[in-house]
Amino acid sequence: PTMSTVGENQLQRIIRDLHDAVSELSKEHYDSGEPITDDSSSLHKFCYKLEYLLQFDQKERTTFLGSRKDYWDYFCDCLAKIKGANDGIRFVKSIPELKTSLGKGRAFIRYCLVHQRLADTLQQCLMNYKTTCEWYYERSPFLKSHLNTDIINHLYELNEVQFDVAFRGHDLDSDWPTFARKTMGSAISPAHAWKPPSRCSSVNSLVSSYSQTFGLLPGKSVSTNSSFQCRGNAEASSEVAFRCIYTLLLINLFTDLLKKKKNELQMTINRLQGALSLKERETGNLRTQLQDVQRALEAKDGQLEEHKKRIEEELQHKSVLEEQLNGKMTELSTVSQKIRQLENLNQRLTVESQCFQTQAKTLEEYKNQCTSLMEINGKLIQTVKRNEESGKELVQTKNALERKLIATQASERQLRTRLELAGLTVENQNLEECIQNGQMNSEETEIEQLGEKSISRLEELNESAAVPQENKTTTSRHLQEASESSRADNGESTSRLALAEAQLELNMKEVSRLQEEVMDLRAQLLMSSEERMKIQALQEVMESSREDLQAQTEQLKSQVEELNRRHVEELLRCREREDTLVKERDMEAQVRAEIQINLTEMREELHELKKQNSTLALENREAHEALPHRANTETAELGVHVCMLMGQNQEAQLRWEELSNKLQELPMEAQEEVETPSDMMEALRKDNARLQEQLKQTDGLPEAMQKLQERLEQMEEEAKSVQEIRQREVDTLKSQLSDEAAHHQNQVLNGELDALRKRLDNEVEKVSSLESKVLELESANSDYSQMIEKKNALIGESETIINQKEEQIKNLRVDLTRAEEELALAKQSCNELGVNLSRSVMEKQATELKLSAEIDDLYRTKKNLEERLIELIRDKDALWQKSDALEFEQKQRAEEQTDRDVTYCLSCRNQFSWMLRKHSCRSCGRSFCYYCLSHETSFHQGGGSVRCCKDCFSQRRPGHPDLGSPVRSAHSPISSPTRTSTPGVPGALKSPPQDDTAYDIITEEEVNCVHDSDSLYYTTVLPSETQHSSDITSTEDSDELIDSVQDAEICLLKSGEMMLSVPFSVEDVVQFGDKSRELFIRSSCYSVLLITAAHPGLTISWVFSSEPKSIAFSVVYRENLDTPLEQAKVLIPLTRCNSHKETIQGQLKVRNPGEYTLIFDNSFSRFLSKKVQYKLNIEKPEVCSGSDCST
Repeated sequence: PTMSTVGENQLQRIIRDLHDAVSELSKEHYDSGEPITDDSSSLHKFCYKLEYLLQFDQKERTTFLGSRKDYWDYFCDCLAKIKGANDGIRFVKSIPELKTSLGKGRAFIRYCLVHQRLADTLQQCLMNYKTTCEWYYERSPFLKSHLNTDIINHLYELNEVQFDVAFRGHDLDSDWPTFARKTMGSAISPAHAWKPPSRCSSVNSLVSSYSQTFGLLPGKSVSTNSSFQCRGNAEASSEVAFRCIYTLLLINLFTDLLKKKKNELQMTINRLQGALSLKERETGNLRTQLQDVQRALEAKDGQLEEHKKRIEEELQHKSVLEEQLNGKMTELSTVSQKIRQLENLNQRLTVESQCFQTQAKTLEEYKNQCTSLMEINGKLIQTVKRNEESGKELVQTKNALERKLIATQASERQLRTRLELAGLTVENQNLEECIQNGQMNSEETEIEQLGEKSISRLEELNESAAVPQENKTTTSRHLQEASESSRADNGESTSRLALAEAQLELNMKEVSRLQEEVMDLRAQLLMSSEERMKIQALQEVMESSREDLQAQTEQLKSQVEELNRRHVEELLRCREREDTLVKERDMEAQVRAEIQINLTEMREELHELKKQNSTLALENREAHEALPHRANTETAELGVHVCMLMGQNQEAQLRWEELSNKLQELPMEAQEEVETPSDMMEALRKDNARLQEQLKQTDGLPEAMQKLQERLEQMEEEAKSVQEIRQREVDTLKSQLSDEAAHHQNQVLNGELDALRKRLDNEVEKVSSLESKVLELESANSDYSQMIEKKNALIGESETIINQKEEQIKNLRVDLTRAEEELALAKQSCNELGVNLSRSVMEKQATELKLSAEIDDLYRTKKNLEERLIELIRDKDALWQKSDALEFEQKQRAEEQTDRDVTYCLSCRNQFSWMLRKHSCRSCGRSFCYYCLSHETSFHQGGGSVRCCKDCFSQRRPGHPDLGSPVRSAHSPISSPTRTSTPGVPGALKSPPQDDTAYDIITEEEVNCVHDSDSLYYTTVLPSETQHSSDITSTEDSDELIDSVQDAEICLLKSGEMMLSVPFSVEDVVQFGDKSRELFIRSSCYSVLLITAAHPGLTISWVFSSEPKSIAFSVVYRENLDTPLEQAKVLIPLTRCNSHKETIQGQLKVRNPGEYTLIFDNSFSRFLSKKVQYKLNIEKPEVCSGSDCST
């Protein structure tokens, strides 16, 4: 916002300066009665200010060659197409001396000043809001309505001012001209004397031209008398009549001049009388103002005396307050030390509260650990129960095995009875031995298995106090498997008995051997009985171990409950302590808030006091500003000085509040400020002396001058007295402000001391209570730490065994997952690397192709630009030669043409007089009389008739060859450099009229003549292009048109440079997909898509778009690739498509099998390469009707 305000202030200041320059120009023209020239300093000021406004916040724009555009280009954009307003632009373009945009803009401004239409042209430009927004940013004054209306209103004042500025002879490209151009020779040369800017020369009016010809009257009368005497006696009577008429005219002229002089003198007298009355009024106003000032000063004197009394009282009070301040400062130092100690205590308390928070966090962690221990105890109890159940199952399995033994013994007894009944004792013995062997074998195996399992189970049970539930479930499963295996063995033993019964009849011979085995089995039975006894002992040991484990679990439960109780009690205590600490913190926060509130209140009071001081100062300032404005410059400067003193008083007050050490420097500054009015008084005296000189020049005003001098002396004395009074006021105000500030500071310090004492007492009490609480918390923390250490020891012992096996399993699983993930990542990385390799290879190839194409394009553009540069240099040399020739011809013509000093007709040699007036030929510019300049002709076709001399009329006749007319095309800046000039352009020898010798006006007809040769080319080329564009969707019906166009496509395929050729089969197009593909085409090249259609009836469709510009498209059919290009058939002629703006769609029905070539042509572009995004598709419609195509 500050930058924007600064910019607006600067703009307003510059607009004010522009207005001052305009008023100075109008005043200078009114005073002198002559046109403004380049010698005028106010014109220089006006031009600089206007140019600054035109360039302020203008957008930077450059041409194609890099040169900077300026406000001249803005004028061209706004006025080039407006008829009547573009005369100045065409005139400036016709000046060859101007090279830069800035110089052309300056010449255009000078043109508008001469023709008195600067405000109209600028207003017409600002009405085109769109172009002004394109050329200027938001900060420009031309985009703000209130500013641009002010500027245009100021410029409209220049329409009454006449200017005489030359457009040649000054270097406008570098700077504005600072002096008027003067030439050697006569001072009243018609080429350099000022002419009015009107377009028509009213030479027949005697009333309007007597002021210019009054100085030449005596010479003209002598010349007319001599001419009449030479005529002879035959014209004596007519000569006498003519002299009478002539003398009458002279008398009338002299009387008119005398009347005008009288009127002018009366006007000057009236002006002087008005100035006198104004001066008298001003002196009366000054008197009243001086009386008001004296009254105000008397009132101020009374106020100053009252202020002095108050200041003396306040100084006495200040001494007392300073003593009190010194005592309170010592108290403040002690209080500040106590406050620092309290702050340290607060910091310690905050640290301790943080420690309590950390302890509370650790207690919460212990809570979580206790809950986890409870869960582990519950799991151990469950494992003990499961062990008991497994022991019961073992007992049941033992009983089952005993029952099986009893059953086997009964079966043995039955067999024995059977053998005794049969009388086969030997066989019975053998069978018994076999049975015993089988039973013993089975029982031995079962007993061995059961013994091993029971031993392992006992070992596992011994370790089960710390083993998780999974191991115990596995042991129970092992026991179940052992029982099942024993049952299976019993089944097998029964089967063996059946086999033994069957084999009794067959194996009588083996009885002796079986008896021996029976003895061995009996020994084994004894061993098995001993093992049974051992198993029973082990079972008893297991039962005792179970009881011990149960006792241990009960002890652990009781310990955990006690720990939970203690933990809950500790938590409650901690919460109570936390609540007390929170309350204490709240109290501290309240105390701090109260302190801050008190501080803010004191600061607000200080701020209010400062505001009161400022309001008092403002009231003083308003009292001074309320005085009426002084009409004279002396009184205005005194009022400004008073305001400056008041501002300095305010600054002194603020500085005293901030830095009391600068009080000694203020008197020095006040003295320096008091010295400044003495300089101002000297300047006022100089102005008075200047005014006295001006008054002395005017006659009849000595009395007024004396009165003014006396009044000025009185004003000087009063100003000196006012300065002394102001200096006294400054001193008294400084002392008063210092006393008030000291008193206010003492009051503020007393209030702060009382509040700090109360807060100190409260904080000391809080510190003592907090210290006692800290001691209690430290003792409780020590107890808790001991209990926690014991708990940690117990928990660590129970968790180490569990964590070891779980960590092993986790490590193995983690290793497995890592290995699998690494394998998957390795496979993915290999696949991605392969894909990236293929992509990078493809991209590298594509980029190499594009870069090579772009390099070729750049090389071609470089060659073309070099050739174009050479052509431009040649054209430039030719233009310079033509311009030099034109200047030489113009100089010759200027030498040949007669000046306005010619006093006789160049054809009939008669002297010019009041009866025989001088006229100039509109073609050659020479001077003739009315009778010799009676021929009329028109220089432009359809233009108005113009009077010319006999020679020019004979040269301008239609049958007369215009061999001497120079070439005009070089003078026109619009015509191309290489184009030949048209010799038949009329008006080539026409000299500018008398009133417009400084500025020629180029009409639009002359410019259109230059463009005639260009329009012929466009009228011949455009119909052919429109014909091509209208026949894009044509079918094969118009054979003649296709034959005419077919040559272009075949010539392109034969002689053009092909960039790429992409072949497609029907299967490739079917598998094309939805994604579009890219085809790159260099400048001056073409690319081809070859589609081979083996079967008729298909429909080939395409969609394509190009960037950055349009592309030409065509479709050509051949039977195969071997057929020559002359036999190819063009289905779609070569057409320029705006595919960079919209996508182009088309389709083609295949009538005959063969090669269908889609051509994308960029041969028309010499510099730009194109990218074509295309899609292809093939459909097989239900009904095929010929080879129709459209795009």
